[in-house]
Amino acid sequence: MFEFIDKIIHTKKGIALGGGGARGAAHIGALKALEEYEVELEAIAGTSGGAIVAALYAFNVTHNEMISGFKSLKGVDLRSLKIGSLGLVENTPLANLIDKCVGNDMNIEQANIPLAIHATDIETGESIIIKKGPLKNAVLASCCVPGFYIPQEIEGRLLVDGGLTENVPLSALDELGVDFSIAVNLNGNFAYAKPSGILDIATNAMDIAIDLRTKEQIERASMSVNLSLAQYSRKSTIHTEALVEEGHKQTQEQLEKLLGD
Repeated sequence: MFEFIDKIIHTKKGIALGGGGARGAAHIGALKALEEYEVELEAIAGTSGGAIVAALYAFNVTHNEMISGFKSLKGVDLRSLKIGSLGLVENTPLANLIDKCVGNDMNIEQANIPLAIHATDIETGESIIIKKGPLKNAVLASCCVPGFYIPQEIEGRLLVDGGLTENVPLSALDELGVDFSIAVNLNGNFAYAKPSGILDIATNAMDIAIDLRTKEQIERASMSVNLSLAQYSRKSTIHTEALVEEGHKQTQEQLEKLLGD
């Protein structure tokens, strides 16, 4: 116990926020719990929903602003359909969120703490860690559901959802020089909601494939926070506040076990 506490106090700490769609709001609560325990984060990385929170947090966006931002991520406007392109729609709600909370011309390297966004090259299957360049494009790439949202072209690569290659981007923390890595997994109990339609079947299938890899990847984290959120939709933001509360409560409980009261 004392050795663990010494490591968490005297090393460079970073956090990797995993993907999970709308469940990403739970990361806001997890970060709040870490702040309450005075765990000072010196680097942050994110994939998909985790990339949204990582970007906002790194640019000092408040918890309340992040909550409001997630609530603004409503359904897709069908008028933005791009038939014949590499995706069906542009992720305009997310682009607007970044513009409003951070600015439309901010670069990743302008963040207040070192930040990395994780995505996947849809042509090569490579894991791509983005540490510089336009913030909005990087976040849109990390959140790009293949076949639905239009991929982002960054430095000649077509980039999509980072969850395909590393859903909890610990490798990004390695590149940021972190000694003590904290992994936050949004499906820590590896459970899935009963499907009610074809889309749910496809979503569960993708989640299962991603989670099998994630389970192995996070074993190397210095500390893992595994959240149980299967009862919440990954597609709708109507439970944003409940997810924030769950993230806070469950992270707090796990920190109490590790660090004591």
